[in-house]
Amino acid sequence: DTMHITPGLVVGPNTDILSMEGRIATPGFVELHAHFDSPQQLYEFQSAGVTTVIGGGTGPKTVGIECPGAWNLQRMLEAMASFPINFGNFGKGNSSDRGSIVEQVLGGAMGMKI
Repeated sequence: DTMHITPGLVVGPNTDILSMEGRIATPGFVELHAHFDSPQQLYEFQSAGVTTVIGGGTGPKTVGIECPGAWNLQRMLEAMASFPINFGNFGKGNSSDRGSIVEQVLGGAMGMKI
């Protein structure tokens, strides 16, 4: 079947036309404040249509929203690599030592949580 197009719809140079035969287009949701407490959350995000998750944590603990240190950031990125979701992890930004901030960025932090 062909979808009926809205009358007056302008198709111009800023319009991208995609062949969607056999596909379903759905919105992608972004979770901007996730506490990574359990791998089960990732399945729940997927089933809810979440395509991008930003947050942090290192597992079950109290209200963590950041990954402490480059080593933990790398372990979280490794753990998330098999899931078809985009991830961003916050590092711990509560340091006066610039070196620790740089280390976390090089370790994979997409930002710092203060």
